[in-house]
Amino acid sequence: MPTVYSREDSGAPVLSYVSTQGSIAQFTAVKTILKACLVSGYSGKPAAGWSLVAEGDRHLVLRNGTQTGYVCLTWTGGNYLTVYLAETFTGVVSDVITGDGVKTGVAANNATQHRLYIGVVAYNTNYCSWLVLADERTFIFQSAGATGANWEFIATDGGAMAPLYVGEDSTGRFLAIGGSNTTLTSPNNDFSYIGLTALRDPVTGLLIGTGSITPSTPGLGRSGTATATVTGPVVPLIEASLAPVRWGTFTQLAGKLRGVALCPQLSEYYPSPAARCLGYSGPLITRNANQQLPMGPDRYYMGLSYPGSCRHLLTDKAEFW
Repeated sequence: MPTVYSREDSGAPVLSYVSTQGSIAQFTAVKTILKACLVSGYSGKPAAGWSLVAEGDRHLVLRNGTQTGYVCLTWTGGNYLTVYLAETFTGVVSDVITGDGVKTGVAANNATQHRLYIGVVAYNTNYCSWLVLADERTFIFQSAGATGANWEFIATDGGAMAPLYVGEDSTGRFLAIGGSNTTLTSPNNDFSYIGLTALRDPVTGLLIGTGSITPSTPGLGRSGTATATVTGPVVPLIEASLAPVRWGTFTQLAGKLRGVALCPQLSEYYPSPAARCLGYSGPLITRNANQQLPMGPDRYYMGLSYPGSCRHLLTDKAEFW
């Protein structure tokens, strides 16, 4: 079973909130959260079982407990970090991991980087929250933040969210998903094939390396527009039908994303009305975006992603792990 970590835990790491978008303080906050949850643990919460391999002011390299892959998060200035994966570790050069199969994004020769917007992870203590679900194989990190006021998750800037899935799928393949494969300096944070890096090709089983794949995440592709706003039809669901999510290519699907469940009834809702359809009592804003939904007995959390992405949930339910 995964462990659920959040800002609301009594022993949670204390962040330094700095009201400057795109500053190194935002990347430092990401490192602080991930090291506390995955590597060291904190009061009342054991570590998930990952190893800290290398760290600098502008990079963080972690390895999962089952030793199936390395992730390197690199900050080169601005509002985003870059996600790199590798199968082995030989060092860090210019804040980027070196080793076998180093990959960012899905394009040949790593021409388009896998980027995640982190500009407001720790911008203001009154408007920020974060959540991590993790075991020794996989982690999901999600944060929400704003600048001058709490934002409700309807038709607003989706860049204020930062979902990131790193580690194994249900079959042991190592990948990262969340953000965008882009050259933009303020990328949109989708949770779909739009932001994805995989170590091995699901078809051949070989390291992708300098090659390329065309990824697919059926059910998580962007729908274009979401139909329900905060004033739209918030109809309580009698039951929420939850489906697993697989990733792969257009020719062959791979494993399921661990800890992620698709809710078809809410596929085109924005997160705030979707949460209310699931029994959440008030609007979903940046400060409370990572609170547990009233769906028990297992724990469920609203998955955040750029407006128009299909609605998903994060959960610790055993069948999804």
